[in-house]
Amino acid sequence: MINRALLRIKSVQMLYSFFVSKVGDAERIEEELKLSIAKSADLYYCVLQLVVDVRKTADKAWEHLNTQDNPEQDKLYELLKCRKFRENKFASQLEINEELNDYLSSRDMTWVWEIHRDVIFRVLERVAQSDYFKQYSADEKWSYEGDKQLWRNILQSEIMGNDDFERVIEDMNVYWNDDLYNAISFCIKTIKRFNLKNGSTQQLMPVMKSAEELAYAKKLVRYAMVNYEEIDRKIEPLLVGWTIDRISVMDLTVMRTAIAEMMAFDDIHVGVTINEFIEIAKTYCADASIDFISAVIYGVASQIDPLTVKPKK
Repeated sequence: MINRALLRIKSVQMLYSFFVSKVGDAERIEEELKLSIAKSADLYYCVLQLVVDVRKTADKAWEHLNTQDNPEQDKLYELLKCRKFRENKFASQLEINEELNDYLSSRDMTWVWEIHRDVIFRVLERVAQSDYFKQYSADEKWSYEGDKQLWRNILQSEIMGNDDFERVIEDMNVYWNDDLYNAISFCIKTIKRFNLKNGSTQQLMPVMKSAEELAYAKKLVRYAMVNYEEIDRKIEPLLVGWTIDRISVMDLTVMRTAIAEMMAFDDIHVGVTINEFIEIAKTYCADASIDFISAVIYGVASQIDPLTVKPKK
């Protein structure tokens, strides 16, 4: 679940904090990095638990609605009366998943959506109004693949890019704000992997492909912290009419981290490094800074590996 792209972002975040305060050492920053990675895993499991709680809430809401006068007047009536939705085979299988339940219990996260029932009902309301649900409900066939596709649609349409959901996630944990897109993407991949015959033992996505990924991030952060003065000496000749102390801390952090990766990792093509960190700059730096950051990164890259870098015009 934790890939190189996300590790680069987390490394920039950790280094930004260090370069702002100049407080702390490599060991402390590495511990913060590990904590941030653990919180990203928490979010992945939290989104999966949302699937479970939405289904369970729909089931309970239907029972309650049937005790009311004129239940068909409720705005969720058409959704809740759909048995396929209330007993969705994929969501039901996820509910009994051993890995999910063990993780949530070990991290004391089983309660996470109980205090955010409003989020669940807003999801139900959005689903009820969607065209994909109307097609799902109208289909007389009830298939496991159809149930999985419904939840892929819900995550893509009602959770990803939902400002209300993002605000709640940020309130729940400050580490989660930048990880939500990645977590939802991996939840969608998880749905694709599910097989009904695997029952409660279906494997979820691994948090990290290998220990080498964490070692990569730790080495990147440590190298940038220890060698940032040397890195700055590579940057300074490219600053026509500028000095290092006039560059914003975030802009400088992105450049320092990109250059640190070029210098510390011979096995990573500099072109990959350039592209990845320019994308990070587009998210975390001002629009007016992108061309400047790009030019500096290209300039240093051409010094480090002139045969593989095509200078940016």
